[in-house]
Amino acid sequence: MRRVSFFVLVFFAIFQIQIGAIGQAVEPIGAGSIAATLPEGVAPDGTMFQNKPIYWNVKEGKILPTNDWWSDVLFSQYGQMLWAYPFRVDTSERGLSVFLPTQWAEDGGQLVSDRPIDIVGEGFTPVDTRAEAWGDWTVTFVQAGPSADGAEGRIRTTIGRGMPYVWMEFENVSPELKLPGLTQVRIQGQGKIVEGFTAESFMLKDGDRMIAVVAPKGTRFEPTGIGEHLAVKFEGDSGYLVFGAMSRLRDFDLVAEHAYALPTDSELTWSLDRAAGVVRSTWSVTTRKLKPLAATEVLQGWLPHHLRDTTVDFETQPMEYLTPRGTMKVAVGETFQIDWPFRGLLPAYPMPKRITPDTAERLLDTAMPDGELPPDTYWAGKALLDLTRFLWLAKNLEHPEAEALGKRLRYELTDWFTYTPGEPKHYFVRYPDTGGIVGIAPSYGSDMFNDHHFHYGYYAYAAAVLGMLDPEFLEDFGPMAKLVAHDYANPGAQHGDPTLPKLRNLDPWAGHSWASGTSSPGGSNQESTSEAVMSWIGLYLLGVALEDEHLAATGALGYAMETRATIEYWFDQYGTNWSKDYPHEVVGILWSGGQQYATYFTADPAWVHAIQWIPMMPGMSYLATDPDFIKQQLRTLRIDRKAKEGSATLEAMGTDLGKLVLGYEALADPKSVIRQIDKLRRSDHAMANHNGIKLVEADAIARLSLGREDDSVWSDAPMSRVYRAKSGKRTLVAWTTQAMQAHVYTEDGQTHEVELPEGWSYTPVEMD
Repeated sequence: MRRVSFFVLVFFAIFQIQIGAIGQAVEPIGAGSIAATLPEGVAPDGTMFQNKPIYWNVKEGKILPTNDWWSDVLFSQYGQMLWAYPFRVDTSERGLSVFLPTQWAEDGGQLVSDRPIDIVGEGFTPVDTRAEAWGDWTVTFVQAGPSADGAEGRIRTTIGRGMPYVWMEFENVSPELKLPGLTQVRIQGQGKIVEGFTAESFMLKDGDRMIAVVAPKGTRFEPTGIGEHLAVKFEGDSGYLVFGAMSRLRDFDLVAEHAYALPTDSELTWSLDRAAGVVRSTWSVTTRKLKPLAATEVLQGWLPHHLRDTTVDFETQPMEYLTPRGTMKVAVGETFQIDWPFRGLLPAYPMPKRITPDTAERLLDTAMPDGELPPDTYWAGKALLDLTRFLWLAKNLEHPEAEALGKRLRYELTDWFTYTPGEPKHYFVRYPDTGGIVGIAPSYGSDMFNDHHFHYGYYAYAAAVLGMLDPEFLEDFGPMAKLVAHDYANPGAQHGDPTLPKLRNLDPWAGHSWASGTSSPGGSNQESTSEAVMSWIGLYLLGVALEDEHLAATGALGYAMETRATIEYWFDQYGTNWSKDYPHEVVGILWSGGQQYATYFTADPAWVHAIQWIPMMPGMSYLATDPDFIKQQLRTLRIDRKAKEGSATLEAMGTDLGKLVLGYEALADPKSVIRQIDKLRRSDHAMANHNGIKLVEADAIARLSLGREDDSVWSDAPMSRVYRAKSGKRTLVAWTTQAMQAHVYTEDGQTHEVELPEGWSYTPVEMD
């Protein structure tokens, strides 16, 4: 084990700070290091990002979030495409526009956003829109600028994911509501209103759009000009308006009652309960009452992934809203609890003992990478994944190549986790003013925070696995591995890194990550869900390897959420969320307001499917819950690819695509995959000797021996999974760094105590 004296460490740190004046400063992190600032010229987009204006009213202690559903507020002069659900909000140089979509577009790819209510102010011209405060799923932003009387006017708007409200507070602004034509104004019990009126609440009805409007006592509303405009007159220089979405006329009283509970914060906390086989999440909303004696509870919406196959402590109301993710239901409260099933993860598949030496040799004969790894974080990360998986395979097969593979993996990770001034690649750098860690060389916009989870999850996984097999590595470089992981999935300041944002990539309420770092014309988006899931697998295993329960619990939370969101929204496996007019069976890119049958790099239909299968490895079993669904996806893939590309054979697809198709098929029918690879080998096809195909073959051999994952049975051993063979026999498969006592639990309440030896173990599970 490498040991460095305290004196040497202090001298080293002082020395590095001093050289910052004459060269590039180095920030020590454990035995590793990063560049303290971005070296000149290595990432022009990163330099541009750090120099671009950020639209926020900075408060001390706030770290810049990226990859959020409201990121456009931070990175554009006027934030737009703010899909809170059920509302969408845009801001502009006039004020803001509030949309309440109620129907799908004809192609079924997005919701129709038309006929907004525009909120403007007499003579009010905001210079920009600035984020002022935010929680884990709520945000408040301010528009400030000259008003009609020369004073500075302000509109302060609060919205939250799944909250059917838009809260607006006005200072020195006389608002005017520009309503879509033919909008009806109704006061409860009085019917349609055509003249001025004074009211604390009323309803706007535009076809099937119904919105409750709440205002302070004594507020006057006057029709103005030609068309459907309402001038708003508060009793003083300030006031508020709240728009509340209604799904039925009878919802008015409930929506109006809770409109006065203005969210000031939203916080998600979580813990991992291994015995219960769940991640327990608690969602807390803090509110400020807009009027005395008003309710403090909010109406909080929940999507299909929140409610299907989970356990909740709340009841939903008989009101529903259409969203781009399907039907949203709502519950009343200030705190909500959701338990997400989490049945464990393995770092690799164990290999059956009956594998012959010839098979082992064939699987591993080209495992060692040739030459240097790619320069950028993404492609180097994928190479690290393959290297790590071959290391596991060699260890499992007790192959002599394991030692060399382990040394190579340690060399590569040490290279990435250490910075030497002047080196051109393979290091990480801190963005000190915006709170982020960026790998050099960047790719696909990662220096502007695109895709960090896709890239860095590979490093977390590789470091976790190497650390399990070589504990000295994590003693030296564990802090660096954790820093890289915290960049995309920081548990928060209390349990994580206070210099980085909480859960950068994860939109916790949406249940999935966003890949876009800043913003894009269609709102936030994500293409490959499977690479996002890979990042949670890496995080969980790193937490286990470091014995950091908060990190492991965060990995389990992300995995439990994102796997369910994938099945619901990218695959619509239950057939309840997409428009009936969406003509496909998969989504390639999911946007805030809809979805696309597309990828960023090809129009090949097979890749639209396969982008959700990268990388195929243990932990992707969430895709295998229904073998018939897998077979149907593959049938459609082959039909669509043959129609567009002329052929759907493995040979025509090529190795990069073919290995994913085979890997996905192996989740349902590993025997068929083994036969297909044997056929490639007998015909001496080059694909059969590709490392990606070899890893698929190894997975198929393992799955054929183990059977399928059984979610009805689980263990509290951190790295374990229960499999069920076709015969019905259940086996607890576990990997441990030392012998331990563990328990097996069943859905019907049974508990069995088991003794697990160090390393791999196979324990039969007998059900009473």
